Amino acid sequence: MLADAVASAVLRRYASLPKHGKPQPGEYTLLAGFAVTDDAVPDAPPRVVALGTGTKCLPASSRCPRGEALSDSHAEVIARRAFVRFLYDELERARDGGAIATLMGQRMRLPAWAKTDELLAAVASHQVTIVAGETGCGKTTQLPQYAHEAGLAGGLAVACTQPRRVAAVSVARRVAEETGTALGDLVGYAIRFEDVSSAATRVKFLTDGMLLREATADANLERYGVVMIDEAHERTLQTDFLLGTIRGVQERRRGTDAPLKIVVMSATLEASSFSSFFHDAPVVYGRGRTFPVETFYVEEPEDDYLDAAMCAVCQINEDEEEGDVLVFLTGQEEIESLGRLLRARSKLANAASGVRRLHVVLLFAALPPEEQMRVFEPTPPGSRKIVLATNIAETSLTINGIKYVVDCGLTKQRIYHPRSGVDELVVSPVA
Repeated sequence: MLADAVASAVLRRYASLPKHGKPQPGEYTLLAGFAVTDDAVPDAPPRVVALGTGTKCLPASSRCPRGEALSDSHAEVIARRAFVRFLYDELERARDGGAIATLMGQRMRLPAWAKTDELLAAVASHQVTIVAGETGCGKTTQLPQYAHEAGLAGGLAVACTQPRRVAAVSVARRVAEETGTALGDLVGYAIRFEDVSSAATRVKFLTDGMLLREATADANLERYGVVMIDEAHERTLQTDFLLGTIRGVQERRRGTDAPLKIVVMSATLEASSFSSFFHDAPVVYGRGRTFPVETFYVEEPEDDYLDAAMCAVCQINEDEEEGDVLVFLTGQEEIESLGRLLRARSKLANAASGVRRLHVVLLFAALPPEEQMRVFEPTPPGSRKIVLATNIAETSLTINGIKYVVDCGLTKQRIYHPRSGVDELVVSPVA
């Protein structure tokens, strides 16, 4: 069995430790994510004790192989991270190119991985924590997992809200894949008209509106021990309502056996307004990107940015190496128009030369959910995927294979006219 093989590998490493690094009877040694103990029984072999979810089986007097003392509150977190590294090393050593090794490698390369100890220490020490990190640092997919694995929810579930349905669904699928569980078991999601979760779900992604709806039925949100508000910088109406609601929930649960912890995640580094709203909550900055970003600008403003975007996509397809393209536009009409132009141009180019075929997919809020999910499908062989999207794809979406981004620099903003009392969508520059 796999468990027996892993335990044997752990004990082999334990046997190679120097004598001063091994525990005394009754103590534990932290090794590859497991607690290894020598019982007080004479001539008894060392035992491998697997760590259980939400438990703290390592006492404060535990020692790692170097003899350093471990705090009881962080022992399990450190052990689990060590086990992930250990298993990844074992898979790499066996030249296993499977999905598990790939996902573990991707997780370990995320900037959020290097900040795990700091993030968890802040969440464990404070009732409210503000996390400010750049888009792509891994805070959306990793921090809910860390909070659950560390037992910060006290045996309850971790809720992570998203402003958009497609983000909640895609992030839940990604996290379920990383944890190696079926969607709806350990990891689930809830959006309007669709709830893929169960009583066993401990990490749940849901839209802001769905959590507000749960608050109407359960005023204290008794099911959750940690609530994470993601993309708080977008300041939608439902997000602002939710921030006020969960602050009241936290006040009512303060001093009870199950206090509520709140984590507010923002992609902007200006998090002072959130901190002051939650009574000067601490701010943890998670700087860094997974990949380096090189930016190019046009020398002069384009009169027809739609035509300029099409020319940029065609130029990338003809001159650049493999990699999919993400194009940001302002709305549905422009996306559908450019999609038709690119499909027609791709047919003409394929007939005339050996240029890669363009696989065009669209992404905007009014698109049916099953059509939105097409952006996550693998790119067909011999093609280059072109994703035409509004700012719905700006954050919280992980689309594998994107290497080039074309941004028109414009977006639609909702403007309220106080005299007429009417909201209007106005195209305006991003910055």
